[in-house]
Amino acid sequence: MKPSYFLSSESAVACLLQKLKIDVTAIQLPHAGNASDGERILPALARHGVYGRIARIEAQNLRSIATPSLISIKDNRWLLVVSMGWRRCVVEDGAQLRYTLSFDSLVKLFDGTVLDINPELPQGTTLWSRLARLIWRQRRILYPALALGLFAQSMTLLVPQLARALVDRAFTDASLDLLFAIIGGMVFAALIQAWCAWLEGSIARHFQLNLDVILERALLAHILQLPFKYLEKKSLGRLMQGFQGIGTSRSLLTGDAFAAALGGVSAIVVLLMMMRIMPLATLIVAAVSICAMSLSIGIGLKQTKLQQHVVDASVREREYAAEIFTHIATLKAVGAEQYSVEHWQSLLRDARKLGLRGERLSLGTDVIDGALGQIQIQAIWIWGGYQVIHGALQLGEVMAFALMSALFHSSVSHIGKVIITLRAALPHLRETDDLLKQPSQRHVSPTRVTQLPPGVRIRNLWFRYDLEDQQRAWVFTDFKLDLTPGEICVLDAPSGFGKTTLLKLIAGLYLPTKGTIAIAGRSPAEMREQLIYLPQFVQLFNASVLDNLRIFSGDTSRTKLLHAAELSGLHRLMLELPMGYDTLLSQGGKNISGGQRQLIALTAVLASSKPLLLLDEAAANLDAVQWSAIKSSPLFTGKTVLCVSHSVAQNTSVRL
Repeated sequence: MKPSYFLSSESAVACLLQKLKIDVTAIQLPHAGNASDGERILPALARHGVYGRIARIEAQNLRSIATPSLISIKDNRWLLVVSMGWRRCVVEDGAQLRYTLSFDSLVKLFDGTVLDINPELPQGTTLWSRLARLIWRQRRILYPALALGLFAQSMTLLVPQLARALVDRAFTDASLDLLFAIIGGMVFAALIQAWCAWLEGSIARHFQLNLDVILERALLAHILQLPFKYLEKKSLGRLMQGFQGIGTSRSLLTGDAFAAALGGVSAIVVLLMMMRIMPLATLIVAAVSICAMSLSIGIGLKQTKLQQHVVDASVREREYAAEIFTHIATLKAVGAEQYSVEHWQSLLRDARKLGLRGERLSLGTDVIDGALGQIQIQAIWIWGGYQVIHGALQLGEVMAFALMSALFHSSVSHIGKVIITLRAALPHLRETDDLLKQPSQRHVSPTRVTQLPPGVRIRNLWFRYDLEDQQRAWVFTDFKLDLTPGEICVLDAPSGFGKTTLLKLIAGLYLPTKGTIAIAGRSPAEMREQLIYLPQFVQLFNASVLDNLRIFSGDTSRTKLLHAAELSGLHRLMLELPMGYDTLLSQGGKNISGGQRQLIALTAVLASSKPLLLLDEAAANLDAVQWSAIKSSPLFTGKTVLCVSHSVAQNTSVRL
């Protein structure tokens, strides 16, 4: 009899959704012919807003999977893993009973397939609160790093005490054995400290790598779920600034802030040890170090105000540089290279001038802090030497106190620099915070359609772009349209009428101000998986032709893609290319003509199984003979098509 934690596909999906606190009364996996269980699980999860991928991994990499997750085992069943440790894991059955398996037992059952769920960032009011909660979730990995860090700090504190013993006892007693023992202890402490620092760094890098993967995947998934209307207003530079900011914030928290926290613990311990030797001098050292830190923070606040201007100038410079690279062929064609370079250089100069001002402030902070630290150390030696001469203190005590005061000042100074760094990073992270605060589109479970192809019904449609601007003209006022199932409709109207806007409304990318849009009786959000919107200007990916066909078709099978290519005429083009479908396209597909780019995208869309096609000037760059051949092919059979075109084709219904 098989254990109860060996789950069927249906049970695995239900248990996982229950573990993710998604209330589901019944699970029905879609029938997918000969598709594997993994391929059937993904759409079942997607209907409830859980997205992921089926991945093949090596058994030794099981320890790094995020939990909860599903692991496929060799008898075509699944394990719901809720916790993964180094030597054992915890699995759960349908009754939420937990069982512990050794890692070796799991490896014997494992067939190489796991469900990799797209991670989500924890909820929070700010970027920092989200990151702190995510780090807290991963705290088990941090414990060894924290322990090693504290042990390394303790080794640092041991050195002043050994130095004190070396001066006061070994030199005074002229004991070579004691001298060698203390020197050996110092060397041993240094080696242990270096070893601990290496281990701590290795654990921290592993932790940071896992955290980076989670953060970047979660942020990208969040960005892709943001409203289309919001994203189209964002420039590439702003989006890249926001995406890079998530890594910067992680580095600050797990790197600088973590080290500052350890330094703070060390500073408190050092201060207590110093109080035992010279209480009054300790208070003076603490006051000077805190004053130096406060002064540094004050200068840093001025640097923070400048930093927003630095970020804005840098974004403008990067955006213009990206525009040059994107349109470099056009610039060379019209002979505008010199003007573009000069304008970019002026933006670069402005950004560098502002950056230089910030660096000068930072350099001034370092100089002031270093000068105060040196003055403090010299004062300790002068005052301590006076006390040694008068017999109030021993030389070893003064040396230990000087070493500890330098360590305390360094720790406090580092805390101040981290505070300045965090404050200076805020402008850089503003775009990231703005992206995370923007609410993603509410998930609507995709609906199965019994009527294929679907019809489209639009009633009393009103729409304008800016609802707050009452003077803004309406794009549509009380607009109506009916598409019967299987109809091919060409929208023919003058430029500026709103044809592209209408396609975006039907695709669910824009929301109507008033009125309704129904696709097979359902909202565009519910039918998003049943339609494809092909924009007029398509940017192909820097990948092979076949990869681009898969991307634009929604990962349609190779067989269907090649069949569609035969019917559309794309196959003849592939025969002319040296590597056929494996030919690598440049970014945007710039190494082929506009007509060829459009033919690739159109072929992919027609090869997909989506029953509703929204085509915006999809044949604008194709010749009449080729477009006529595509229309007369069976590629449009069983599909409802709404096409924007300035040239009216025969055998289609014409509206507007």
